[in-house]
Amino acid sequence: MSTRYWLVMSLLRRRVIFCHASFCCPKGNNMFINSKQHVYSMATLFSRERERIIEYVLSNPTEKIKVRELAKHLKLSPAHVSRTLRILAKNDFFKEDVVDMSNPYVHALKVLFNLKKLKEKNIIKMLKKIEALGAGVYGSWSNGSNNEDSDLDVWIKVRKHPGERKVAAVSNDVRKILGRNVQILILTPERIDRLKKEDPIFYYSLIFGSMTLYGEAVE
Repeated sequence: MSTRYWLVMSLLRRRVIFCHASFCCPKGNNMFINSKQHVYSMATLFSRERERIIEYVLSNPTEKIKVRELAKHLKLSPAHVSRTLRILAKNDFFKEDVVDMSNPYVHALKVLFNLKKLKEKNIIKMLKKIEALGAGVYGSWSNGSNNEDSDLDVWIKVRKHPGERKVAAVSNDVRKILGRNVQILILTPERIDRLKKEDPIFYYSLIFGSMTLYGEAVE
């Protein structure tokens, strides 16, 4: 049994969930993504074909998956698609033919592929058009509960607000690339202090529940 296969099967069998050193590491209370490294490096441990199947399934969690239709869409053999889906099914990834979003291991894989998508689509580079101390994602994209209709929620930490026009332009560019709505939260020092005092629940959800994509964490 290859090391690659063992790693995938170990993850699917709920033996391990880990954060590979080549794309993330603890930083305070957030997960920190080093923009100089490859956030998708762990995903390349899958065979390319299996990676595409899993990524499609996780990106369309409410879609009923049918082997032949998926094989045709991805231009892969039905046998290969069927084998991969059987592995997922045996490990409780599906419920009534759709992705079981109550499975925490589904969420773990979705977070990995969410980060991979942001990297491959150059979203981090686009966010850097706003001069910032740091930026990250929060909400469903950071915890793996996002589905086909979920907005991408982004926070950007700045010393001074860059202006609504610039924020709107970046938001629009990201929306066009991802094909979904994007909500950008600008965090000036004053906004952070105000959230801490007036909306501590949301403030601490950013502190403990978001992932820093580059630069500084929220605090």
